[in-house]
Amino acid sequence: MEPGSIAIHDAASSLDRIFEQSMRELDRSWEAFLGGAAREKLAARSPIIDSWERCRTAQVNLSITNAPLLGVDGFEARRHENRSLLDASADTLADAARMLHDTDAIMLVTDAEGIVLEVAGDAAAARAGMDIALSEGGDWKERSAGTNGIGVALVAARPMLVHAGEHYCERMKEWSCAAVPITSPIDGSVAGILNLSARSRDANGSLVSLAVFNAHRIEQALAHQAEIVRRRLLEAALERPVAQDHGLLLLDSMGRLTYASSLAAQLLRDRLTPPSLQLVSGQRVFQSSDTVSDSLLPGIANDWIEPVYLDGELGGYLVTVPSASRMHNRKRHERAGDETDPSRSSFAAIVGQSPQIQATIDRARKVALLKLPVLIEGETGVGKELFARAIHGSGTTANGPFVTFNCGAVSRELIASELFGYGKGAFTGANAEGRKGRFELADGG
Repeated sequence: MEPGSIAIHDAASSLDRIFEQSMRELDRSWEAFLGGAAREKLAARSPIIDSWERCRTAQVNLSITNAPLLGVDGFEARRHENRSLLDASADTLADAARMLHDTDAIMLVTDAEGIVLEVAGDAAAARAGMDIALSEGGDWKERSAGTNGIGVALVAARPMLVHAGEHYCERMKEWSCAAVPITSPIDGSVAGILNLSARSRDANGSLVSLAVFNAHRIEQALAHQAEIVRRRLLEAALERPVAQDHGLLLLDSMGRLTYASSLAAQLLRDRLTPPSLQLVSGQRVFQSSDTVSDSLLPGIANDWIEPVYLDGELGGYLVTVPSASRMHNRKRHERAGDETDPSRSSFAAIVGQSPQIQATIDRARKVALLKLPVLIEGETGVGKELFARAIHGSGTTANGPFVTFNCGAVSRELIASELFGYGKGAFTGANAEGRKGRFELADGG
């Protein structure tokens, strides 16, 4: 039996008992919980009591009338970050708009943090949902809105039904919600939640089975979408000149591994990481798409990484792993010292006796004496940063800071905040104290 079928069967087997519980019985259990009754005295399901306890610990306000709503800018940023999920959900939501007409029910898709990205279904139910922010931009994490289908499914990482009085906050008890995690085909993480909500008086056992079926449908669309992107990244990689003694990694737009050549795996295993390293499809090579400096694989340099754009959007990254001899030279220079070691910021750190290298060094020495912007071009691994450091260290601003920044590894939405900085609370996920931009950090250097 398929996992989706098992989930439907297991959920359906307990639905009759759940929907047979009267609202009065659920209300009595909730009131007893608030009064400090022991778990065994409550006529509520264990996952619901667990959620109530988490909400109490988090001091969720029982009297809130709606979930928090993201501002317009924050919401649009979320939609852009989750465009793959929205693309994969488009057909399912379009069908839901027709299927749920006049049913007093709505279907919605959230991101992996419980923020509602899109809603479809019965118009009257959608209007009613807006009263409690069961609408686009609503934040339905447990700590934000108490016990609810989306929040509990995120914690449990499995399909969950929250019916009427099982909700933690009074205003939400008018609804019943069946929520199912949507699993990423890349790494198995939760990519979002498919939720079906109906007024409690209209809820029935089909709510859960319908939610599971449609979540599985979106997962299949995500898998198909991921395979297309992977194929296009491979095609893009084949069009780029890569030396035969270099290894190759392909990452998706979230920095997750989709392909590794056997040579890349060998170079990384033998030269940069413990012998136990295993490159696994879906593994994160760096933490997020807005910075490559947080590499999770030791030794990967920023200048090995090149963004690949598909149809004008960031599709992923091509990582060219230099040959063992190139990495040996790089390590030798790294051993010269840390960022503050003046020997790293001098022309003496550049190794090479060929006429071409010497001519380039002579030209760079002359440029270093001038207050001019300098563009340094060259293939991956030829030492562009060494020249940049040497020009800085030999110039008029040698005592000032030297700030490196890989513009190509930053998403279009975040490059402004990276370069110019931002104040505290500027956007969702921002540093609480704000952050200086690279221009400000480089002032005087």
